[in-house]
Amino acid sequence: MSRDRRGFTLVEVLIVSVVVGVLAGMTLPSLTRAVDRAAAAKVVSDARNLSLAVRQYLEVGNTLPAGGDWGESPTGLGDYFQENMTFTFRNAEYRFVTDPTAGDAQLWVRYPVGSGLGAALMTHRNGTTVTWTSTRTTFFLVD
Repeated sequence: MSRDRRGFTLVEVLIVSVVVGVLAGMTLPSLTRAVDRAAAAKVVSDARNLSLAVRQYLEVGNTLPAGGDWGESPTGLGDYFQENMTFTFRNAEYRFVTDPTAGDAQLWVRYPVGSGLGAALMTHRNGTTVTWTSTRTTFFLVD
């Protein structure tokens, strides 16, 4: 008596499900790290763009623009950087800080403790132009 079987047995379906689950579990951490590295690259790019905008502003007006609050674009710089630049990104906020008496401008980027973005930004530290803590990265734009 030959039965014409169609479909899969429960054991076969469970084995395939376990294999797919294990593969997904192995790739998810590296995917998350890649997303965090891409986000860090965007933040670094924003810092470079802001640095260029500040330098152009300095050339025109011989003074630094006023700083801003967390998540707010600094007034007066809008004409010098890209329209699509925002001062919030994912779980991070930017703050533009200036000290006209010292002649320096900084971009502060804050994020929650344990943020993957913060850990990825740590790799962009280079001496005196970028400092890092577990909750904030500071880019020295003009000094």
